[in-house]
Amino acid sequence: MNQPARLIVLLGISSLRTTSEQEILAALAPDEARLPRTILSLDTRQHAQSIQSGFWPPVEAQLREFASQLLANLEEHGPAIVRYVGIDEVPTLIALGALLGDEHRIDCQDYDRDRVRFEWPDTTGALAWEAVGVPHDAMPTAGDAVLRITATGTVHDAHVDHAVPADQRVADITLRPLAVTPRPGLLRAQDDVESLRQEVRKVLAELERKRPGVQTIHLFLAGPVSVCLAVGQELRLRNGRRVQTYRYRTQDVPAQKEAILLTPEAGAAVQVPLTAEEHAQADVVRDLWREALAQVVAHAMTLKGAGTWPDYLLPALADANPCPTALAPIWELVAEGDGVSAEDTTDFRFDRTARLWFFSDRMLLAMGADVRADDERVRRLARAFFWHEYLHEYQLLTEHTANGIGGFANCLERIDYVADAYGTLHQVDYLLRARSIAAPTDAELRAYFEASITEAIDAFWTFEPRPPVATWQARRLRRYLNWYWRRQQIHHSRNTAAAIALLCTPPVIEVVGPTVSTDSQRVFLDLRRIHADRLELAVIDDTNRLRRFANSPTLSVAGLLAAFRRHDRQDIDSFFANLIDHARDLA
Repeated sequence: MNQPARLIVLLGISSLRTTSEQEILAALAPDEARLPRTILSLDTRQHAQSIQSGFWPPVEAQLREFASQLLANLEEHGPAIVRYVGIDEVPTLIALGALLGDEHRIDCQDYDRDRVRFEWPDTTGALAWEAVGVPHDAMPTAGDAVLRITATGTVHDAHVDHAVPADQRVADITLRPLAVTPRPGLLRAQDDVESLRQEVRKVLAELERKRPGVQTIHLFLAGPVSVCLAVGQELRLRNGRRVQTYRYRTQDVPAQKEAILLTPEAGAAVQVPLTAEEHAQADVVRDLWREALAQVVAHAMTLKGAGTWPDYLLPALADANPCPTALAPIWELVAEGDGVSAEDTTDFRFDRTARLWFFSDRMLLAMGADVRADDERVRRLARAFFWHEYLHEYQLLTEHTANGIGGFANCLERIDYVADAYGTLHQVDYLLRARSIAAPTDAELRAYFEASITEAIDAFWTFEPRPPVATWQARRLRRYLNWYWRRQQIHHSRNTAAAIALLCTPPVIEVVGPTVSTDSQRVFLDLRRIHADRLELAVIDDTNRLRRFANSPTLSVAGLLAAFRRHDRQDIDSFFANLIDHARDLA
């Protein structure tokens, strides 16, 4: 088999060690140094505080993006030798290997402290490995499995017992060097890593065969960079395994702390380049967005002659005094030449100079799939997006001011809510005029409000990663709570004026119970780790009184959070329909 004619170096930089490009050159063999070379840097230093506090989602997000970048390079430019040079946290390295999978082998030479370089001391390996505790009898019982890999040190029983009680395990396997005590520097050649790969593969296959009911593999690994990457690649997430990684620090309590949870969905979230057919499908959806934008622009120009905001709305809406009034009219925010670019970008943005909207093919495909190819529904969701995003120009939330905006959670929540309400009023006004309904009844208007809010919520969902999603930014989850709750209240409102008053006033609704974590700017909720004794939801009602609802069989807050984890919109709808009945009973 011919050697690839190019080299991709993954430069690992972390709070544990800052590796330089000079060290890359020193690590290359003469024939490798002559190859065309691409360097992709993975710098995780910005997440040091999060890692120390046990909060890993920012690292996971960076790893997914980095893995996607590497896979895109390989897809576009063809095969390459992929070499990792650097040192990072054990969970980070395992996850990197797992997200990349085993289709593209990652080479790695561990750091030789004696030679002060990334290099194997020997050309051939002598290590053999043994697996202890591999089950021999078939048992379909559901439970968790423990896998300890001890290449450079011991994984202590007490630490494992604290993390995974013995009565929860259906298997407990240790993979260790044969007849040799684990210690740093034990692996001395690539052969040693390859022999370990083979043993990991055998152990996982046997575990799959003898313990098909395993729900999660708890992986405790004491080993160098090369072992972490190799083990990660052998996990093969696409086979349906969930793997919980751990970070070990002797001074921590507990010493083994949960780190990155690897799931099949996490592997699928790594964005393998789209096919030509998928790009073509995205272009079809992009054309629908162009049609929706043309409808928004035409409607704005129609309203221009009817006065300023909110007077230009139909009397049924404007006479109810929509608030806030200090907003720009839509016709000041759009221009007749506004368009949608054909370019596939990494994220959506609006170029104010060119007056062009840019969208990624992935985003458009997600929206097209979400509405099951219903063209008119795609256009409605697109209009909901445009009404909202155009107001952000007035609110001074643009691509030039958005950097770091996540740190201002309260400000951003308010801005988003106002833009959502503004968009809903314009969407309803547009639909009423398009259907020549000049004087809708209160019941008709409530139905239009509910439908438009539902479309806005559906538009939110298209931006979410694939379920299950355990960790949610608190502000993002609250945006959903706000609008699910408001939609129910509007459904039960007395008249149009009451519905619009609800629509234009941000609610106060919160959940306590999920474990709270922070990075340098944002607050996150872990919907998997919940303090059941403190699980509760609270709202401020329309009389400005506090209403508290404990988790119960008749109003399951735990069920609500589980529904958000798995993106079960029907269960979320049911919860809020139930909540309003409980709120009325309490009142």
